[in-house]
Amino acid sequence: MVVDHFRMPDRQQGIDDPGVRRLLAYAESRQVWVKLSGAYRTSFDVARSAAPLLLQTFGADRLLWASDWPFNQYESTQNYATQRTTIDEWIRDAKQRETYFARHRASF
Repeated sequence: MVVDHFRMPDRQQGIDDPGVRRLLAYAESRQVWVKLSGAYRTSFDVARSAAPLLLQTFGADRLLWASDWPFNQYESTQNYATQRTTIDEWIRDAKQRETYFARHRASF
């Protein structure tokens, strides 16, 4: 199963959103992947908290890159470069980023 947009946590609850906590419980199955995409749809602040938690719980090999293009309803504020550079902030370790992007070589 692939879960989009960090699972769209509630802006107020952030990583304490019960849905995020349920999602974390599925990591052990190794049958769930989570897209680090569309943070602007919920909150970049929430994404900054969620990304390291998802990385720690799922591992870089279970997180997926997605630019979320064409940025429906956010075209004036979002672009590919912004989406790509946020990954360097969310996944600071170069080796983990390499694992994260390994299946997307043709994209860069």
